Amino acid sequence: MRKKIAVIGLGHFGEYLCLKLTDLGSEVLAIDRDREKLDQIKDVVIHTVCLDSCDLKVLRTQGLEEFDAVVIALRDNFEETLLTIMNLQKIGVKRIIVRAVTAQHQQILQHLGVAEILLPEEETAIRLAQSLTMKNIIDSFSLNDDYIIIEAEAPGEYIGRSLKDLELRKNFGVSLITIRRMAESKGVLGIGKKNIEKIIGIPDAGTVIERGDILVVFGPEKNIKKVFGRN
Repeated sequence: MRKKIAVIGLGHFGEYLCLKLTDLGSEVLAIDRDREKLDQIKDVVIHTVCLDSCDLKVLRTQGLEEFDAVVIALRDNFEETLLTIMNLQKIGVKRIIVRAVTAQHQQILQHLGVAEILLPEEETAIRLAQSLTMKNIIDSFSLNDDYIIIEAEAPGEYIGRSLKDLELRKNFGVSLITIRRMAESKGVLGIGKKNIEKIIGIPDAGTVIERGDILVVFGPEKNIKKVFGRN
């Protein structure tokens, strides 16, 4: 069943979120007071609505209480964000996710009972720092202050070795979730060849690491650094 997500506020973050959610198969409702911003994505998302989210009466007409989540991505006016949160709480929205601009805003939102708060700039800085301080990191995602999931190119010393031989959990306290591997495939009508990405499901102990493999690894950040930290 498709997820129904509403995004309020179409700045750079909100617009990108709408496009990404749509790309991943969600039914997206984009809300903003600026008609021009809505026009930019109206041909991509399923629904767009031009309204003021501070107006409780108008907001009630959108049936947001039936959505799986509502993301508030307003940036310039924190008062507008606060009023929108209170309106959504009055409506009975099940899941409210709010973008905060500063740590002070985050504290205020927590006092309002908002459980899910985003600090995009801070998260981007963390991911950049991780990629700059660990070898071969392609992407990373922090689950909390201790645990992360990373995608990284397989270290050269791992090539040709099996997971049983490496024993990542025993030796480093991390878990290999899956492997992204490029495989060669025949082209249309069997003519020519092309490379396609193959996901190696849940690798077993006999899986051998190949050159070019992208490892998706989960574990404490301090342990991840033992595997991918700079020399």
